[in-house]
Amino acid sequence: RKAGYNMQQLDFAIVGTGLRAAMLAQELVRVHAKKVGLFLDRLVEHQISREINLGLAVSTRPETLRMMTEIEGDIVPSLTRIAGRHVLSRVHPVIVGVAPPMAQGLAYMYHYLKGMEGEIERLPAGDIKGHRREAIRVRGVRLVHDRLVWPALFDWLHQQGAVLQERTGMNINMRKDGSARIGAGADLFSAHRVVLADEGALLEHGPTEALPEIFQPVSCCAIETDPVAGLNDHLVLGPEKGFWARRQKNGHMKMSAAVPLEEMAGQIRAFLSPSIRPRLNGRRTYRSVRVRDGAPVSGRLAQGGMIGIAGFGHWGAFAAPALARWLCGSSSENEKSFFSRHDPRKDRRPVADIDGAVGEAT
Repeated sequence: RKAGYNMQQLDFAIVGTGLRAAMLAQELVRVHAKKVGLFLDRLVEHQISREINLGLAVSTRPETLRMMTEIEGDIVPSLTRIAGRHVLSRVHPVIVGVAPPMAQGLAYMYHYLKGMEGEIERLPAGDIKGHRREAIRVRGVRLVHDRLVWPALFDWLHQQGAVLQERTGMNINMRKDGSARIGAGADLFSAHRVVLADEGALLEHGPTEALPEIFQPVSCCAIETDPVAGLNDHLVLGPEKGFWARRQKNGHMKMSAAVPLEEMAGQIRAFLSPSIRPRLNGRRTYRSVRVRDGAPVSGRLAQGGMIGIAGFGHWGAFAAPALARWLCGSSSENEKSFFSRHDPRKDRRPVADIDGAVGEAT
């Protein structure tokens, strides 16, 4: 770099691949008046969807289910203000567990949410197709329509003076005090804190290889298909492999799972129906990391290092306001306790959850 090169100063550099990162940046700017850089590839708004954002946590931990219930509505004002009231709708996802541990976990989740007066029902074997050990339907869950969010959110962040940079090709050089020097294209930044806000960012930029007991690299795929006959449910989740399938208004299907593309047909048979053979319209393969113990991760990945956020499953975007408060030191006591307990450098056994929290990738 030339002498005297202008280095832009940031309070937070948010690095990510999906809506959790973008909404976290938005909250830090709007609510906490921070100078934020969002490092995320803008093509995300045009690519095949590989995430689905729901106001629902699939968990056996009471503290996680309570946290989701408490904060689930926090993101609604931001989303509707930026992208309009149609950005959210209510859906009734069916959650399917095939392996015995997952089936047991869903049975526990059913009883816990039922006790909290949640709109949840257990599906008897006769109501679902295939050989499934457990299936529950949760009614009235908020769903974010990502395609409506992206253009409006990028415009809003730009208008508010946030830095928007492509993540591809960026390099992060951490300093001993936890700040960082970041190069992205022809630009140079100094960030007080660096947040790797999802699994894709952790895979590409984090020291995940130094934490093999927590993070496991996985191959993933996302597909779009022609309409599928005989499928009554509009949204099905299979947490064991991060599987989800959503039927669009035109009947076409969007699906994603933490498996290689050649194994996707097996996931469709396991979680939807053995008789389904959808015709592919589009596909995408990518790499991610999964959290081995199935619980959220929130904290520094090393002493004085980057902050990592992972393992929130489909509810990560809904956690953005609480995560922003935690990063800015203004959490409630419940939030502070929750995020502290999920520090990756602490003993993880007390928070271990359903083994299957797989997030987004590069």
